[in-house]
Amino acid sequence: MRIELALASVLVLTAAASSTSDSKPWTRSANLRTATVHAIVVDPARPSNVYAGTSIGGVIRSTDGGRHWRGRYTLGRGVRSLAIYPTSPSTVYAGTWGDGIYKSTNGGVSWGVLDLPYNDLGVHALVVDPREPRIVYAGTDHVGVLKTNDGGVTWTEMNGGIRPGGGRRRLEVGSLAIDPRSPKTIYAATTLWGDGSRLFKTTDGAASWHELHREQRGRWEVAVDPRSSATVYGLFRDQFSKSTDGGASWTTSKLPRGIALTLAVHPRTSHPYVGMLDWEAYFGGGRPSSAVYRSVDRGRSWQPFARGLEVPRRGKPGTRPPSVGALAFSPEGDVLFAGTDSAGIFQHRFKRG
Repeated sequence: MRIELALASVLVLTAAASSTSDSKPWTRSANLRTATVHAIVVDPARPSNVYAGTSIGGVIRSTDGGRHWRGRYTLGRGVRSLAIYPTSPSTVYAGTWGDGIYKSTNGGVSWGVLDLPYNDLGVHALVVDPREPRIVYAGTDHVGVLKTNDGGVTWTEMNGGIRPGGGRRRLEVGSLAIDPRSPKTIYAATTLWGDGSRLFKTTDGAASWHELHREQRGRWEVAVDPRSSATVYGLFRDQFSKSTDGGASWTTSKLPRGIALTLAVHPRTSHPYVGMLDWEAYFGGGRPSSAVYRSVDRGRSWQPFARGLEVPRRGKPGTRPPSVGALAFSPEGDVLFAGTDSAGIFQHRFKRG
């Protein structure tokens, strides 16, 4: 594979501010101010319904577009990933930190645990085939990719081409991205113990995979542009990568400051947004200047996008940006949700026009 480093390896933050249509500040959900949120998913048919997965084992739900949250359905040791049926949004899947996958068929009112081939699996990523919702892919913390063709009744390992030479070393899949226009095309970010981190692609529904890129350490996040199947975005620590040919070649540049944790792409503009690690909380000092960055030129430059996305500093005056580990857009792109570490959920409502 071919990787091209951008001419400017360190991106310069442009002085241009966000457009006036995006000038509204972030707001914090009123009754969810201390939770750690790892996953957010929005009902594609009724965007007022939003689900969030928290570290204390619960799925919480909002019915007013994220302004207020209710319910806390205890699911194992914590919820790491969420996915929703696009054609039947009352069906929701929740991947946990070490207790497999749960499924609800009534909009989160009740949940049942699914029978996976292995016990104590952590599930970092879930994606549903938008054309055939009984097909679901799961990225696990031990056994790579699992797939179901029957809505979660049975599951099969789908790691052909991911495990070099076979073997049973621990294979972690931290991120999955499905192409909504061609759902047999999926990208998987993996970490194989002792063999570094890699990015793979399948075009046959995970029957086989081929490698796109590798790194020695760390983990990838990956997303497909919802408006262009050929455009794929990737995060790797402090690097942002973009491919415009389905992963055959990449342009890679440095992010402005700090380490990125998550990635989302605006469904109408294709602008990428990244959530950052709270450097001050984890390492003390040298914090990034923004909890979220946005690029309006496909990653060539970045602007802070976090006015109001701040929390009080710990034992010090002033505010700091929290870690943002989850980003999710509403279907029309008019709301962006940010799940944080110990600061609940923030939302940015884009002005129209």
